[in-house]
Amino acid sequence: MSDQFETQYEELEALIENGFSDEAIYQLSQIIHEEQSPKLIYLLAKVSFLNGRLNEAKQLTLELTQQYPKEEKFLRLFNSINNQEIENNLLEAFNNAHKQEEIFNILKYGYKLLNYQKDKLRTHMILSETLFSMGKAELAHKHTLAALESAPNNLNLLDNVVSYLQYAPNTEPDVILTFAKNYEEAAFPQYREKSYKSFAHLNLDPLRKKLKIGFLSGDFKSHAIFFWIGNLFTELKKEDLEIFCYCNNLHDSFTPIWSQQVDHWRNIDELNDFDAAKIIYEDQIDILIDLSGHTDLNRLGIISLRPSPIQASWLGQAGPIGIKNLDYSIADTKLFQENEDYCYLEKIYSLPDFQSSFNIDYAYHFDRMLPPAAYKTNGFITFGSFNNMIKMNKTGFNTWIKVLKAIPSSKLYLKNHGLSNKDIQTYVRNYFLQKGITAERLILEGPNLIRGEYLDCYSKVDICLDPIPVGGCTTSIDAIFAGIPIITLYGNKIPHRATASLLKNIGCDELIAFTEDEYVMKAIELAKNLTKVDFYRESIRAKFLNSNIINVRKFAKDFSIALRFMWQEFCNAQQ
Repeated sequence: MSDQFETQYEELEALIENGFSDEAIYQLSQIIHEEQSPKLIYLLAKVSFLNGRLNEAKQLTLELTQQYPKEEKFLRLFNSINNQEIENNLLEAFNNAHKQEEIFNILKYGYKLLNYQKDKLRTHMILSETLFSMGKAELAHKHTLAALESAPNNLNLLDNVVSYLQYAPNTEPDVILTFAKNYEEAAFPQYREKSYKSFAHLNLDPLRKKLKIGFLSGDFKSHAIFFWIGNLFTELKKEDLEIFCYCNNLHDSFTPIWSQQVDHWRNIDELNDFDAAKIIYEDQIDILIDLSGHTDLNRLGIISLRPSPIQASWLGQAGPIGIKNLDYSIADTKLFQENEDYCYLEKIYSLPDFQSSFNIDYAYHFDRMLPPAAYKTNGFITFGSFNNMIKMNKTGFNTWIKVLKAIPSSKLYLKNHGLSNKDIQTYVRNYFLQKGITAERLILEGPNLIRGEYLDCYSKVDICLDPIPVGGCTTSIDAIFAGIPIITLYGNKIPHRATASLLKNIGCDELIAFTEDEYVMKAIELAKNLTKVDFYRESIRAKFLNSNIINVRKFAKDFSIALRFMWQEFCNAQQ
């Protein structure tokens, strides 16, 4: 190559290295026909590669490597082009699988894709969500952590890294606390410095009769929480509480039922944290209650800004939440034990009965007569669990498999949204088959769109098995209303004890196990005692209907007492 072409080569290489590939292509096209130098052909291949023209780049480098098989530069470029081609093909297959919700292919192509990608963020996020949908919370958490390395301030990832651990069977409370402590600084840097510090505009009289209570949520819509507090606001107003709702969701047909009960309704879904917090502050809210925790459509950034002097978390997700300006987490005396304070950043206020009231008028029609126990028609015991697939994991499956093996004629009926996916059904069937439970012993179904049809499905179940570690809540009440007993495990965290608290409140403590072995034993003993199954079919609904769980008036009084305790404690501390 002449000195002139050597100079041109160096200039072109510099253009490519500095991102001026279009200019490099133009200059190369002017000289390549005059000087068929392998160096210039290499540059043309490189610039074609950088511009995404892989076929052209591959053909050029293939010719170079065949002519100069020992030239490392040519070989490196050829390998890079091959790897990019593989990555592109994998990405296309991965995206198609994600679009079609093909679980196995998402995992297959996703894991392969990670070996080629430099930017792995989206792949880790999709793998995390997919694994969580299968009940694999620990693996989902690992991919969430990997994604956070690329996007350390991504709110969705930061929420998931805390909440996923609640579903992982072997996670100790102090591990969750560690992640929660790191949440706020990463999610809302400098928010606390900009938070409201003065509440001089409020009347800080500890005995003030009228208090302003704000409820913050992204679930003022068709959501399970509607059955719990759908009519509570009307009752709270009778306790000299002025009710404000701050709605972070789009409205549906259920939203007006909420909004018509309260004194003031504010839509904040289009406001940023600072503007929404300003509205709450100017509303002079005395106590602000977050109903979302780390779940979808939460507005924990508002809580971080502290627009209210007292802030509490309730129902949406048990703590630790990770917001230092969150003062309380509201639970009940059956959910929380006094020596567990160390697991939380918030103070725990325990209500005397259940953590919430339940509105049976919204949830059920009382003309639903209870049919005889399912075993009388089927000739065998049917165990069931209609809980979310994210709560179903190998620990729970292994426990249920022990029960099924001990009652050889029994079947297991699982029903949830996740099981509408054929790959998740296959995953569940294969896992049970590997453990010796054949497919005909499993009934796997997706959800019913009509609630009445869903409730009818409980008539096919004799005994419900609560997932481990996170049990049911609304689904547990659905089962009890259908006359079905539930075997549950009293877990090591508040989110793991909802069914246990429910059973204690209706006087069915005998259905609560404290170890996995005891859980198995209780399920087996009950399945062998058909007289006891009949007893629960005839009595457990009545126990529920006679409990304080459905006494909204009493709950409103207890809740008001809790709020006034928080208010008085705050006011006294200011004096």
